[in-house]
Amino acid sequence: MTSTITVLGAGYVGLSTAALLAQAGFKIHLVEPNPTRLDTIKQGRSFFFEAGLDPIIKLGIDSGNLLPTDSYEASVPESDFVFSCVGTPDNPDGSSNLSYVYGAAETALRLMQPNAVYIQKSTVPVGTGKVIIDKFDVEPGRYVGSIASSAVAPTKQCSLVS
Repeated sequence: MTSTITVLGAGYVGLSTAALLAQAGFKIHLVEPNPTRLDTIKQGRSFFFEAGLDPIIKLGIDSGNLLPTDSYEASVPESDFVFSCVGTPDNPDGSSNLSYVYGAAETALRLMQPNAVYIQKSTVPVGTGKVIIDKFDVEPGRYVGSIASSAVAPTKQCSLVS
């Protein structure tokens, strides 16, 4: 049986990750709260430029493997893996604003099935994964594993698609 995956956030990291996982044959729920971005993705396009990404998104939409939504409730409970790829904008002092990271984790952890795996993929400071684990009172028997503090994000020097 193929795993079902939810990707939270359809920015540069999230949309590229979701599209490539859908291309690999996984059922992907892509959660994006911005209605303009969501509509663009549902049309099989990206709202930013990444060479080669639009055809992969279109293929995912057309195959039914890439399911864009604005609902955590419709996606997280049926997923085996949840990737958090939400934004981490800068605070005025230059530090990372982690409110989206913590908000996504709190909502996802409340909805995840036992034994589902939560993966922190947003670009975050070292130690954020431990804060997520420590911050939330995870139910006994629930496994929250493989939390990565950071991951490779697409930049001008690094393309996820080509």
